[in-house]
Amino acid sequence: MNDIIIKQALLCARTYFDESSKISPSMANRVHIVFEEIFNILLRLSGISDLEQKLKHLNEHMQDVEFKENLTKQLIGNITDMREIALLNQHLKYLAEFGRILPFEGPSYYELSEPNKIDDQIHFLKESLIKHKLVKKSTTAPIAIILPFRIANKFRLRNLLSSLLGIHNSFIDKSKYSIIAVNQDAEDCYEDVISDYVDHYIFAKNETAYNVSWARNIGAVCGRESEILLFWDIDIVAPRELINKIYESFDDSIGCVVPYTSGINLNERSTSYFIEHIPSTIAYNSLMDNLNGQVMHEVYGFMIAVRSNEYFKIGGFDERYEGWGDEDNDFYSRIYASTKIRRLNLPIYHLDHPRPLMRIEGEKLNRNLINDPISEQDNIGVLNKYSS
Repeated sequence: MNDIIIKQALLCARTYFDESSKISPSMANRVHIVFEEIFNILLRLSGISDLEQKLKHLNEHMQDVEFKENLTKQLIGNITDMREIALLNQHLKYLAEFGRILPFEGPSYYELSEPNKIDDQIHFLKESLIKHKLVKKSTTAPIAIILPFRIANKFRLRNLLSSLLGIHNSFIDKSKYSIIAVNQDAEDCYEDVISDYVDHYIFAKNETAYNVSWARNIGAVCGRESEILLFWDIDIVAPRELINKIYESFDDSIGCVVPYTSGINLNERSTSYFIEHIPSTIAYNSLMDNLNGQVMHEVYGFMIAVRSNEYFKIGGFDERYEGWGDEDNDFYSRIYASTKIRRLNLPIYHLDHPRPLMRIEGEKLNRNLINDPISEQDNIGVLNKYSS
C-alpha cells in the first residue's frame, strides 16, 4: 500500500511541472497547489536535491523507463516514515474527494509511439466516416444530439470528426436520434466536411467572441420536437452504450440526465492512440493501460441530456455568457432547481486541444454574470443575433 501511495504521489509531483496538464485555470488553482505540496514533501523526505530536474526529465522523456523505475525505487527506499506516508495519502484523498481530479498513467503508456501527425489523423477520420454518410436524414427523433462548434485549429476539427464517428458507432438504432451541428463563426468553411454526417447543419454567423450558449439554443430550437436534447461538446468521445443508456434513463420523474461520472482528459499522445480505436469494436475502457491524462470525478460540463420541455421552461442556456466559461455551471444550477436529475456511472473521454483564452489578468471572462441567473429569456436561439 505504501508503494502505491508513493507512486501516485510521484505522478502528482511530475504533473506539477507539466504545463499541458493545466486544463483550466480553476482546476489548476484547485489541484496544482496540492501537487506542489506533494512535490515539496517528496523533496524534503527523499533527500534527492535535484528532484525537480528529474521530474522534468520524466515529462520530456516518458519512454525512459529505466530512469523512471530507478527514481521510483529511490523514493520508496528513502521514504519509510509512516506518518509522512499518511500525510501524502491525505493529500491524495483531498485531490480525489474535494479537488475531484487525479493524474492517471497506464502501465503500458510508455510503449506508445509519437502521436500521428494531425493531418494524418484528420484523413483517417474522414475515411472512417465515409460509410456513415446519411442517405436519409431524420427530421425528428426521440433524441436530438446537439454539437455546437467553432473550429479555431486543426485539433478542434479532428476532435469534431472523432465525436461524430463515435456517435455513429453507438449501440443504438439511428432512428432513435438525430444530429444537429451548429457552426458559429465569421465564415462557413465546414459544411462540405460535416453536412453528410449530420441530420441538420446550421451556420450561425458571428464575427465576435464565441457564444456557446447561443449555439446550443439554436440547436435546441431546431430539435424542439424531440423528447430529449443531448448537448455534446465536440472534444468528447463516449462509450458506445452511452446514448442508449440515456434513452433508457428517462422515466416520468426524470427531467435531466448527466450521463457520466468520470471525465478522462487525455494528453496528445493518448488522444492520437485513442482515435485509432474509435472505428473498432473494442471497449474503450480496455485502452486505459495505454493512456495518460487526468481523471475528473463528478464534475459538470462536456455533455448533458434534458427533456425538451424542461429546457425551454428554464429559458435554455444564458446567452449573456460570451467567450469561455461558467455558462455550464449557470445552466446546471437552474436545471437542478427545476427538475429531478439522474447521473449515470459511465466514463467519457476528452480529447486534447490547445486551450482557448480563459481569463484576462487572472479574472474569469464572465465573472460579472456568476450568481446572476436569468429570470426569463425569450426568443432564444435567434439565428441572426449577431448579423442582423
